[in-house]
This record gives sequence, structure tokens and C-alpha cells, in this order.
Amino acid sequence: SSARKEIDDASTTIDPFPLLSQLMDATTDSNDRSPLFLAGTPKVFLQLRKEIKKAVAYHPRSKNSNINHDDKKYHHLAMSLRRNLQTVVLDEADRLLQTNVIQGPSVTSDTTSTSATKKKKKTTPSQRPKKPTIPMAQELLKSLVLESSSFHQTFSKSYSSSKNHRQPTTNTGSLQILCASATVGRSLRRRLMEILQTPSIDKAAGLITADVRRTKKNVQDRKLSLLPERLRHGYKLAVDEMVDDDSTNNTVDEQDTAASLLSGLDEALQKLDPQPSLIFPGPVGVEKTMEFLIHAGFQDVRGLSSLMKSDMQDDTSPASETNDEMDWKSTPMFVVKERLGRGLDLPQVRYVFLLGVPSNAASYAHLAGRTARHDQTGTAITIFRPQETPKLCSVAETLGLKLVCIDD
Repeated sequence: SSARKEIDDASTTIDPFPLLSQLMDATTDSNDRSPLFLAGTPKVFLQLRKEIKKAVAYHPRSKNSNINHDDKKYHHLAMSLRRNLQTVVLDEADRLLQTNVIQGPSVTSDTTSTSATKKKKKTTPSQRPKKPTIPMAQELLKSLVLESSSFHQTFSKSYSSSKNHRQPTTNTGSLQILCASATVGRSLRRRLMEILQTPSIDKAAGLITADVRRTKKNVQDRKLSLLPERLRHGYKLAVDEMVDDDSTNNTVDEQDTAASLLSGLDEALQKLDPQPSLIFPGPVGVEKTMEFLIHAGFQDVRGLSSLMKSDMQDDTSPASETNDEMDWKSTPMFVVKERLGRGLDLPQVRYVFLLGVPSNAASYAHLAGRTARHDQTGTAITIFRPQETPKLCSVAETLGLKLVCIDD
């Protein structure tokens, strides 16, 4: 396959071009001339962009005696990367661009008072509205779009002014941006419209989906298309358990929540056939959930650190083939924080347990969609307390879920 290089955060090294050095080693060691794919975080790519900008300044034809042979090599590599950049892919784009966060100036209320005696209250620095921060992915895209456009204009002029060179056949200024997410909505497309500075949403981005139902006018069809077709949805009502403790009310409430949700999880597991499962602990927390499972006798409890390729090789066989020999004690149980669960692909997982109701329908879609992938069946089970019932009903209505009680 094409060469692929994961670039790491090298901000702590003294090398002036640490990331370009990694790329130079990768391209030097490989004779493969196929396209080079780079993978990294927005922070790393912003760092790489700074190195490219600095390396481009070292012009090889300069008479500056301080420019050495390595600087010239970095210059050629930087120019090649800038000139040949074709596509930028954002996985989980709505999260990278933080489309759920409202940016721009804060809304201020009218300070005039109807009462003449009412005095204005002084605000402390901690009470003043914080300046909104721009997501790193947005900063990266804006700079790439601007640089791609300006470089194309300069590059085209330099070729057209020379009689010994003909105009290149490829459009070096055409930068393609692909944004992938399970929840692509108007907010994401508006953010792209702002980044690309286009006059309308339709010109900012085109929606491409493998499920034609998403483009239909039928509301129910669009709802069903947000989740895998073979995904079932269940729920388990957790009974509140009182914790005898002399701690503060907040601590007792947290302990009550954890105790009731973990008790509900234990009851749910007893009613289901053993299958590899993924647990999103919600308010309980990863450590407490893993401690509970280990104390209950589960022998294969895994956290995020164990989700490595080497650890997954023994679990590639379908869970149904080993179901007769499996019990819950030896079944793989993955416990991962919600914010780290998006994009996880664990083919063997058949159950996803949500301890507590997710904050919104989009979060539910991302978390529940970790199972029933690749034409496999799966079940997402929400374990919730009675006071969360309205929130679960709202999520179910938004997504068109058919929830089944696992106690039935």
C-alpha cells in the first residue's frame, strides 16, 4: 500500500525541523513513489506547518553562507509538501471543529436599568466572559486554504513568465477537504462555510452518504439512517441504592449514582448471553467500573491501553463461534471514557453498555454505533436512573429508537 507515516509531537527536541526530519527519513528509506499519507493530530500538523514555513525561507539559491546542505534538503522537502498537498481528511470532524461550541462575541445584555437607584455590579476577572478559543483543526484548515490559494497564484505566475517552462497540467491550488462523521449537520457545514469563506452552505460542502435514506424527505427514514441497521436498543432501569456515609451530600449523591448504575449493570449481565462488551461508564468513571468488574470476578477487563493491535489479534474470531465455551468471567470487557470512544472499531464487540443517558442524541449515536458494524448484529443497552427517564425519551424520539426493556 501507499507509504504512511505517523508523525509524533516533537516539540521537546532541539532539532529545528524534528517533524521534517521524520518525513525525510521515511521518504529516503522507501523507494515507493506512491502518494505519502500523513496521520497526526491538528496540533502536530500546525507544528509541521511552522517547520515548512521556516524551511521554505531557506532558499537554495541564496548567497547566505549560513545555509548548509541539510537546510537545502529541508527546503526542497518543504516545497514539495506545500506544492503537492492534495487532500486533508478530518475524522470525527464535528468534534475536531467543535461544532457544538458557539464561537464569536459573547452576547451581552442591556445594562440600562429601569430603576434609577440600581447600581451596576462590578465583575471580577473570574466572572468576566472568557474569550472563545478557535479549535486547532479550524486554525489549521484556514491556514492551509489560504496558503494553497496564494501558492497556486504565485506558482502559476512564475511558470507563465518563463518561456522555457510550460504550465503544469495539475492544479496545485485545488485542496480537497474531506470531513467524516456519523453526525453531519448544518452546524458542521456552516463552520466549513466560515473556513472556506463561501457565500452559502451548498457551496461550502457537499453531503456524501452511503445511506440514501439520509437525503430523503421522510423524517423517520432520516432518523433510522443515523445508526447501523442491525443495531438493537435496550434499556435497564437502575434502582436507587442508599449509601450509608457521613460525607457531604454531593459525595453521597455520587456514591448513590455509582452504586445504582453498577448494580443495574450486574443485573443486566446476568440476563444476557456472554459476548464481548464495551462499557461507557459515564458518571461512574473508568477506574471505579473496572474495580467493580474485577471484584465481581471478571478476568478479562481491559482499558484504553489494551486497545492495541497486538492485544486484539487473539480476538478477531466472531464471538458467536466461541459463545458455547464462554462465560461472563472470561469474556473481554472494554471500559473506555465517552470522549475517547468515538471512532473505536472493535469488530468482536456485541454489547455496548451506557451507564447513564448520554447528554444528547448525537452522543448516543456515536457511542451506540460502536457495535453492529461491518454487517454484524449488536445491542446498545442504556442503564439509567428514574430521574433520567425524560432525557432517554427525548433521545429515543430524536433518533426514532425502538427501546426494549431487557427485563422482559
